[in-house]
Amino acid sequence: MILQKLVELYNDSVIAKEIPSCYDQKEVRWIIELTPDGRLAGFTPTMDDRGKGHYLPVPHLKIRTSTKVDPILLCDESIYVFGKPEIAKAKKAHDAFKKLIKECSDKTEDETLNAVVAFLDNANELMKCYNEIAKDKRFRAKDRITFRVIDVLPIHREKIKEFWYDRQYAKELSTMQCLIDGEQKPVMERLDFQIRNVVPGSSGILISFNKPAFTSYGLENSLNAPTCKECGEKFTKALNSLLDSKSNSMLIGNVKYVFWVKEGSSVDIFKILQFPNSEDVKEMLKSLFTRKRFDLMVSPEDFYAIALSFSPPIRVVLRDWIVSTVENVKECMSQYFQGHRIYNSFTKEPIVFSVYGLANAIISANERDRRMRKVKLLTDNEEMRCHYRRRQDAYNRTVTRLISNAIKGDILPSWICSQAVTRCRVERSVPPNRAALIKLWYFTNNNNNTKEDYMVSLEQENKEPAYLCGRLLAMLESIQFHALGKVGSTIVDRFYGTASSAPASVFGPLVKGAVVAHLPKIRKDRAGLETNLQKELQSLVIDLSGFPKTLGMQGQALFALGYYHQRAAHFAHKKEDAKETVNHNQSPINQ
Repeated sequence: MILQKLVELYNDSVIAKEIPSCYDQKEVRWIIELTPDGRLAGFTPTMDDRGKGHYLPVPHLKIRTSTKVDPILLCDESIYVFGKPEIAKAKKAHDAFKKLIKECSDKTEDETLNAVVAFLDNANELMKCYNEIAKDKRFRAKDRITFRVIDVLPIHREKIKEFWYDRQYAKELSTMQCLIDGEQKPVMERLDFQIRNVVPGSSGILISFNKPAFTSYGLENSLNAPTCKECGEKFTKALNSLLDSKSNSMLIGNVKYVFWVKEGSSVDIFKILQFPNSEDVKEMLKSLFTRKRFDLMVSPEDFYAIALSFSPPIRVVLRDWIVSTVENVKECMSQYFQGHRIYNSFTKEPIVFSVYGLANAIISANERDRRMRKVKLLTDNEEMRCHYRRRQDAYNRTVTRLISNAIKGDILPSWICSQAVTRCRVERSVPPNRAALIKLWYFTNNNNNTKEDYMVSLEQENKEPAYLCGRLLAMLESIQFHALGKVGSTIVDRFYGTASSAPASVFGPLVKGAVVAHLPKIRKDRAGLETNLQKELQSLVIDLSGFPKTLGMQGQALFALGYYHQRAAHFAHKKEDAKETVNHNQSPINQ
């Protein structure tokens, strides 16, 4: 179970040493400085230039409602620390805060607490401190405030930690078998610790049951999945540590992915998914075919990943989890990059894309959609908001599937290919990232060829009718360009949609137009070029031996790849010819 692995991560990491039990890492923005006899020596703001306070291990308290007074030992909001006599709730909160500290002082006999109690009993010193802090423009009512007595933070004293631990575990709990460690022990009706920042600013719990349909055997809330306090605290702290680490987490839409390996939580492998480096990809692909080791991670141990989403108001949803090994992940990632690697005529070499770049292939590139993405949900137009949400959901689902393919080797679903080929028909173009996405889908669903350069560039030996039809359309476009130059509406602009779905209905007239009108015009000025184009056109028509009446989704995917490969090859030849012409003109013979 993945929660057991999180508990193991907590036990093996520095989290357990740095953050005591029943403590949590929280932002503390103000520290009140006290003398040993409880007099005010000043206060220290901990904020940096960006306004962020210093994070310290402080006593943790479960969810506190706005109606209930529930103080936190030695570190709380201003309403608890200072109180205001004119506000009934503030006075009640301050009295409860002071009572808790006195109780702790009586039981621990800690000398630093005597100073804190003396300060809280002195109303003049208390209000003087509040007035000084309130003058600072950075002060907010919800700021956490703690105390320091001669360079000693009482919240970090061992006796005080033990007091808070005993107080938190003093409640009587039901005894059941813990879901995580399997032992009979007191279990929590509701988990105390919350999972933070699944999406920015969110906090919630992973185990909760709040509807009758989710309960069983009369068990309510978290008792349906009984978890002891220690295990609940450990897996939550480990998960929060991963969520806070940029090298171990990745937010995609509303889904947060966290990754770690058994020994050490540093994972570099997912940087390559977001920012693929050409040299790393080359080494990874080489290792796939030569079986030469590619050390992308330092640890050869087991690999774990979790996908989380947040469901308001306080529920965290476990979408997916992966338990694998680093070697398996590296092999799946090698297959992923091999699957979508495709030739680019501008770089003159195969390129790869990030998961975001591939997912963008299903999103419209026209100006209307770019404006819509900018306004997002700020517009008052309900139709536009719904359209944006649908497009964003499709994007998020695509990225999720791509990551599953890269990590686990899952087959891409057909709807990804359907959206990509539909976008090709609508925009009447096949950009590199869309061709790469279509190739990846075709590779994962028809992996009958494992050679290294499979479908990377133009494949002369591929005699699939759909692939040949795509190449033929690119050839006709090239012939039209050489004959007429740039025109307002090309063959592709007018006929791509029909040619990719019903080739037999358009290719006859198009080929006839090229032979009768375009090729003779080219022959007048560039006879050699006309001969080469005619040979290529004739070869494609002979290989086809007839045009398919219709093409299904897989056929349209092959059509798009054929069109892209042929067009990229034409652009590459065109650049080489231009370079040779420049070199010839600059040679000493011609000067």
